[in-house]
Amino acid sequence: MTEVLTKAAGVGPSHDELVDRAVRWRPTLIERSARAEELRRIPPENVAELKEKQFHLAGQPIRFGGLSASLDTAAQVAREVGRGCPSTAWMTGQWPGHQFLVGMMGLEFQQEYWGPGPDTLSSTASAVMRMNARPDGDGARITDSAIKFSSGIDYAEWVIVTIPLGVCLVPRSDFRIVDDWYVMGLRGTGSKSLVIDDAWVPPHRILPGADFRAGGSPGAKLYPEVPLYQVPPNLVANLLLLAPMIGMGQGLLDIFEERVKSRVDLHSGQKAFQREVTQLKFAESSFEIDTAAKVLVDCFAELCERGREDREMTLEERVRLRRDMTQAAKFVLQAGERLLTAGDASGMYDSNRWQRWGRDLKMAGLQASLTPDEIAISWSRVRWGLEPTSRRI
Repeated sequence: MTEVLTKAAGVGPSHDELVDRAVRWRPTLIERSARAEELRRIPPENVAELKEKQFHLAGQPIRFGGLSASLDTAAQVAREVGRGCPSTAWMTGQWPGHQFLVGMMGLEFQQEYWGPGPDTLSSTASAVMRMNARPDGDGARITDSAIKFSSGIDYAEWVIVTIPLGVCLVPRSDFRIVDDWYVMGLRGTGSKSLVIDDAWVPPHRILPGADFRAGGSPGAKLYPEVPLYQVPPNLVANLLLLAPMIGMGQGLLDIFEERVKSRVDLHSGQKAFQREVTQLKFAESSFEIDTAAKVLVDCFAELCERGREDREMTLEERVRLRRDMTQAAKFVLQAGERLLTAGDASGMYDSNRWQRWGRDLKMAGLQASLTPDEIAISWSRVRWGLEPTSRRI
């Protein structure tokens, strides 16, 4: 499906070519993964090579040098990158998603954003500590505001912020980065906090909340040939969080398999891979990760199909897709936990990839959009004619 979209536009590499670039990048990423953690941000060479490989362009309109908003390709690329460096994978999923969101804005802002060139990057700021935003003339004034978890902020020229009027973008000149990213996992994402002391946001940099729904944004009208612009953007964004998480799970599975083939079990004296308990844990975990990967593909396919239908998605459709996404994330976490408890003592060292992948995977699972319980409850409630309890639908 993605390959058809990209080739029909006559631009850039195909879906398979982009995924192959990610696969071939994996050994280099593995070598640099410890450095990402030490730096507490993605190594600059990873960012440069990510751009060189055009991974960030998958969510970007063709008219601004992008690859037709083929975000299912971005998701598969992020999966593969997750097997090499979890933190780099997180942003390999996020940056195309941010470009996609900019494509939802009006043409005037898109021209401003991509005017310097197609490689402009942005970050999001999702966890509000304090937000003081009010209408000011035709735009909005943001003062004395602080927000946490701004992944990839060190490389961002803009930050995407939610205010009472809707979603807006603030240039780097109008915010300060607070280096507080000392965390358990995903250290390489550099998801620091930021402060906006005083910034006026002109109207062309604001996407009103009412326009942030399926088919309502200026971008949906500018790019009617892109199905994903016609569906709720939060559903697309959630899949771009799930994709790197699946890759992290697969990376942990890779390390486990590599280790058991060379390690001797201290209890039995056998090679670890010869023990039935090891075989069982590997098979169960592999199934859960493979199932999550299939859910990812199926959800993108359904969203594209819904986008082509030129109608608003029903609550039942939205909550079912959210149920599937979060249960897929739960599968990956279960697989990771099973593998981690079947490991050996070498995993206690900070230098061990096994430990790092496990911490990164657990950290990814803390993302509010991927936690399953409230979504599962909401799905049952909607099915039985009750109001959902979660707002993340």
